[in-house]
Amino acid sequence: MAGRQAFRTMAKGTAGTIVVPYAAFDPDEHPRLLRPESMIVACAISVSDLGGIAPDVLVLPERTTKDELQAAQCLSSRPVVVGAIQAGKYVQGYLLHNGSNRIADYLKTWGDDRALGSHTCPKTPVYEIDGLAIGALICRDCHDNNELRVEVLNRLCLSGAALKLLCIPADMHGEWFQGSDRIIAFPGVFVAVSNNTKPPNATRCKSLIADPQGVRLKTQIGLEAIHAIVP
Repeated sequence: MAGRQAFRTMAKGTAGTIVVPYAAFDPDEHPRLLRPESMIVACAISVSDLGGIAPDVLVLPERTTKDELQAAQCLSSRPVVVGAIQAGKYVQGYLLHNGSNRIADYLKTWGDDRALGSHTCPKTPVYEIDGLAIGALICRDCHDNNELRVEVLNRLCLSGAALKLLCIPADMHGEWFQGSDRIIAFPGVFVAVSNNTKPPNATRCKSLIADPQGVRLKTQIGLEAIHAIVP
């Protein structure tokens, strides 16, 4: 596969991967991210759906709102927050940590019936914290933009982080990520898909969290928030 060939040939230190030094962390703010042998990953349509879940990483859907992104950053667990909002004619990606959007140049590259595609690959699709590497692909970019998908997976696979996570904020119909027990595998990388609601008569992909072998760790039943401890 072209992606696996690229894994072998891309040099380490690729521009666009952001590394935050260990010394930049306040242990009181990110106690589990400093011990990345395990963490809580959650997917929710709204922050209010989380209940007692205290995630280290929270993935909100495509076409979430700035208010939801702000509320997520105020959670007591101080999670890294991934999502995407409608920004005029485009969809803007967000990967928020310590109040800053680490993928601010990412506009969804493939359009849909409500937004144009930017057709421009972002320079910073992966954000790296000590022990954790997070990549983001907005909705159909994970399938239709092969160049961007391979780039994000390359950077995740080349990372020395103990945990690697691909976050997919989405607004998908039901034909995406089919399979009762497994989805397509992303070797070495956990996957969290947070999907928005759809009109009542439309089918909808359920939000899910899967391991690097494509095994579903958690799948939505209805519209509830889900979470998993990984690995």
